[in-house]
Amino acid sequence: MSDKSNRNHLNSEKAHADKKARRRELYKLAQSNKKDAYLAGRRANSAIENNASIGASSSTTTLSTHEQTLNRGCSSTEINYMEIIQPMTNYATLKDVSRCKFCTAKRFEYEPPAFCCGNGVVRLISHQTPPTLRNLYLGNTNESEQFRTYIKTYNNIFAFTSLGVSYDKELAKKYKGISTFRVQGKMYHFIDDLVLATEKGRNLQLYFFDSENELRNRLECSSKLNEGTVQKLMEILNANPYSIFLKSLINIPQLSNFYIALKSDAGLDQRVYNLPTASEVAGIWVEQDAQNYTLTPHIRVYTNSNRSQLVNYYYGCYDPLQYPLLFPYGQNGWHCGIQKIEPLGASSSRQKYCENEQLPSITNMTTIDGFLDIEAEVMQKGKRKRNSVSCREYYCYQLQMRDDENIILHSGRLFQQYTVDQWIKIETQRLDFAYFNPDLYRTDVLGGLLDVL
Repeated sequence: MSDKSNRNHLNSEKAHADKKARRRELYKLAQSNKKDAYLAGRRANSAIENNASIGASSSTTTLSTHEQTLNRGCSSTEINYMEIIQPMTNYATLKDVSRCKFCTAKRFEYEPPAFCCGNGVVRLISHQTPPTLRNLYLGNTNESEQFRTYIKTYNNIFAFTSLGVSYDKELAKKYKGISTFRVQGKMYHFIDDLVLATEKGRNLQLYFFDSENELRNRLECSSKLNEGTVQKLMEILNANPYSIFLKSLINIPQLSNFYIALKSDAGLDQRVYNLPTASEVAGIWVEQDAQNYTLTPHIRVYTNSNRSQLVNYYYGCYDPLQYPLLFPYGQNGWHCGIQKIEPLGASSSRQKYCENEQLPSITNMTTIDGFLDIEAEVMQKGKRKRNSVSCREYYCYQLQMRDDENIILHSGRLFQQYTVDQWIKIETQRLDFAYFNPDLYRTDVLGGLLDVL
């Protein structure tokens, strides 16, 4: 009897372990609302079992009422999970909203009507993507899938600038959940020297150094690259004005005697179809004549200075230098001076903003009434009206979904990095505005009130 009792006890433990294993499988496959219902059913069954007598044999395994409901119609050895993995049908759907009548952007419910283009005052031209690059972004081939998986690596080996940022590497890993690009602090873009400081080149040095072995030099940057894909990207970027300019420097003797500069922006109107040329994005002069040609903001490129040059966020070349696979033709990003479009029917007598006119100083202001009078005077002059596109307005327009294929929205992990970069740019501009325009804020008045209190 003792042996039989031990066997029954072992069978009971094994059955109990199998029961728990089935519960875990069901729980893993269940959706969140199903999990809550499952836990509630388990608690109810436990309460019932505690108050009821157990009349079943010790060798018989009984599933809970909720498990039986989930596994209805299944044998003990074949579990049907179809019921618990069906999609939810009680989710809330957003209502269809008509497109923007000015820029045809798709809109979400509750989205402000002027969020995309400011009711027609912002308009930017979207240039066509090279067909080969478009196929890599949208194709279904193994090459396209491999390109999209390692798109950040491909972009980095063709980028003209290096990226300086502190980010969470664990969250950005491919095989650890959803890839997330989380940074701390600012993001910096740097231009390196033309001449290699080490044996291995990077960024713009790959366009200038050892051009005959360019393909091999790029493939040595990472083992994840596909040779055919890199070859295609090299052919695509042969039309990039920055690539054309840097490769033209190879044939110049005594290059260290020249002044090499990348212009802050090409000065082109982004509201019409025009693409920059090599002469519009960069220039080279003899050192002694450089002062006559470099009056506009620019980035100087040194042959061998052992230091990197910072690319300011408000330069138009900030985006195309770091993201050549998003801007293969070297199109400018946001920069100061992009003009808005005057709405139809708007009054032409509206006072324009005068850049040379200074705001009244509040340094000697001692009363609140005096400060409010100055503020009212400023508002009457139309000082709050801007005729240029702000950084936020620019990227609100650019990142909208429209009928034309916006390749930026299909760039996967590179899109994450790009949007974080632009968000930091917007926040940096806001901080700079507050820092350089203290007279627009009531800091002095509030300071006086604190002294009185």
